[in-house]
Amino acid sequence: YFPGRPVVTNLLKSLNSWLQNQTADHISYKEFKETVDDMPQVLYAALPEGVRWVGCQGSQPHFRGYPCGVWTLFHVLTVQASNTGGSDPKEVLKAMRNYVHHFFGCRYCAEHFENMAKEGLNEVNTLISAVLWLWSRHNRVNNRIAGKKHHSPLASKL
Repeated sequence: YFPGRPVVTNLLKSLNSWLQNQTADHISYKEFKETVDDMPQVLYAALPEGVRWVGCQGSQPHFRGYPCGVWTLFHVLTVQASNTGGSDPKEVLKAMRNYVHHFFGCRYCAEHFENMAKEGLNEVNTLISAVLWLWSRHNRVNNRIAGKKHHSPLASKL
């Protein structure tokens, strides 16, 4: 469901193939990073250099950025699944939940997200309800952090 440019999706497909062929129970960060760094050798596969936040640019460099980009990606993925007729309404939500649980750097945020995800997820039984469930949780997070010191004043104007 990822709507990335072909060079990025090619890299992700190559990386997924590599991951599927792994037999070890654990892959070190070093090995994973080396593999990702070597992926550009695959024809038409690359990650963009640097990060330029456009829609998720905060009022200051330390606001919004990555967390906003993750939320945006999750919204895009649920809508894409809905538009393309995915078969499992919870497919994207499960992947998203696993990503946050295992890889999101802010552990407090990941724990809060997990607690929030437990609520009402069992009621998601259609692709549209997955889209709406995610929006309701995102709105809940925005309301909870509004006005806090780590929240960009610009975010409330979007």
